[in-house]
Amino acid sequence: LTIPNFPWNGGNNDIVKVCMNNSNCCESKEFDVPDCLIQGGPCSISNLSVEVGTCTSDSTYKVVVNFSVSNPPSNVFSLWANGVLLGTYEISQLPLVISNFPWDGGTKDFVKVCFGNGGISTCCAIKEFNVPDCLNPTGPCTITNLIVETGACTGNATYKVVVNFNVSNPASNQFELYANGVLFGTYNLSQLPLAIDNFPWGGGANDQIKVCIVPNAPNVALCCAFKSFQTPSCLNDDCKIYDLVVLKSPCLCGQFFALLQFKYTNPGQSFDVVLNGNVEATYPYNFPQPIIVGPLNGDNTTEYKFLIKDHNVAGCADDFNLGKVDCPQSPTFSPTDGGSVILAPNPASDWLNVLVQLRSAGKPGQSSVDVYHADGRLMMSRIVPDASNFQLDISNLPAGMYRMVLQTEVGRLDGTFAKQ
Repeated sequence: LTIPNFPWNGGNNDIVKVCMNNSNCCESKEFDVPDCLIQGGPCSISNLSVEVGTCTSDSTYKVVVNFSVSNPPSNVFSLWANGVLLGTYEISQLPLVISNFPWDGGTKDFVKVCFGNGGISTCCAIKEFNVPDCLNPTGPCTITNLIVETGACTGNATYKVVVNFNVSNPASNQFELYANGVLFGTYNLSQLPLAIDNFPWGGGANDQIKVCIVPNAPNVALCCAFKSFQTPSCLNDDCKIYDLVVLKSPCLCGQFFALLQFKYTNPGQSFDVVLNGNVEATYPYNFPQPIIVGPLNGDNTTEYKFLIKDHNVAGCADDFNLGKVDCPQSPTFSPTDGGSVILAPNPASDWLNVLVQLRSAGKPGQSSVDVYHADGRLMMSRIVPDASNFQLDISNLPAGMYRMVLQTEVGRLDGTFAKQ
């Protein structure tokens, strides 16, 4: 590897360190800088030494730093710990005692001392040294014998598991547990073997678990293990979706709505509505039926195939082929001999605006309004003093398709709308 612009630290020696990615596998090399940088400058640091002491926390320890310097530009020097400025000190403080030197996470740390302003004339020295044994850097962290034992189901999508494993040289006494890629919780090693009563099912025949030792310093390599295991049979046997029926609403302006109704037993959390291979929406099982899909084009060319499938349980599904639908182009209202009725918005949620247009210049006057469900049930009856333009509260109607019938002075008018 050729580096054309390697930065000089200002002293007679520089240092390089190489590390494998995500690992404490490293090697360092100190070397003489080229003569073109050392021009016989008066400042020189020699005999830089570091004596390590006891640990003062799980990521700090005591060190004693000492060195000799000739012709320093000032009596103040900067001390760097693993590339981070630790502080400024005076020469008179040597040998310098640092009680909380920060551990970088590997088997070796390094210090740098500098005089000057950090420019090309800076007088520096670097020293790499072994960290103390109390930090337990004697070898890489390793997790072995990860075991997952499954137990009885505790819900439609949860079950019991017991997790156990062995670990050598952990960076801390805590570990994180991931269920199907999502953090489930943090535990102490003393809790092993760990019993979990509500492990979440991922929806397939196999689930995955991952455990990682919590690092005690930012640069400590992650120590993890992964296990894929078979889910208990109690999750897979009972989910059933059946008797899917799809009804077509009356056509409006060349379009229609599809009304889906189905039955199910022992479902998961939610289901997908699939139209011609594409997921249209995902609903919880307590979402009111019928499920309304649309508006859809009734062009008599597209074949409509519907599928209801559990969002997580593979094979728990039912399908229905509605076939091609022919909707002749027509206005958004239903014409009659006396006039027409416009319903908006359509579909509606809470309020429906009704506008009656007569072919003559007259007005419909007081009218009766009846609202029928798609299955023929009378759901609402009202008397309005003037049916020319009024609002109808439909907030209490269940979702579905409805037909509105207005009996006016000029005759009967009707229209169709969908309630979301």
